[in-house]
Amino acid sequence: MYSFAEIFFLAGLVWGILACALIIVALIFARAKSIIRHKHLMLVMLGGGWGFVLLYLTGYILGESYSKSVSPELAPWLTIHGITALITLLAVTLLIWARISSPSDSKESGVRAYINNHHRLLGMITALLWLITQAGGFVNLYILR
Repeated sequence: MYSFAEIFFLAGLVWGILACALIIVALIFARAKSIIRHKHLMLVMLGGGWGFVLLYLTGYILGESYSKSVSPELAPWLTIHGITALITLLAVTLLIWARISSPSDSKESGVRAYINNHHRLLGMITALLWLITQAGGFVNLYILR
């Protein structure tokens, strides 16, 4: 029988590969102006990202996480990876929130208007951060296996 941590590592590997493919396809859809497909892919990725975080926290609470047995030398790397991943996930959440909750007349001001006006640039930055974070996850899998 596999432990929760082993299942989590396998799920992390599958999610990492899938997330990298999805972000590339989402960027292709955005470039092709296929807005509905882009939106749906981003919602799937957002749900998958938060689902991954919840699974990680569940494993940590259950006490079946490799993070409790990590050597002190790896702690800074894992901390940087985790912070970068959460910042990226929060940025994607804000981008999607701004797009979905925006009124159709687009005569608004504030944070939501700023995010919507710079959606393409902010989306490219978060896509790059997402890919870097996934690459860091692959490195984590290699280091912690």
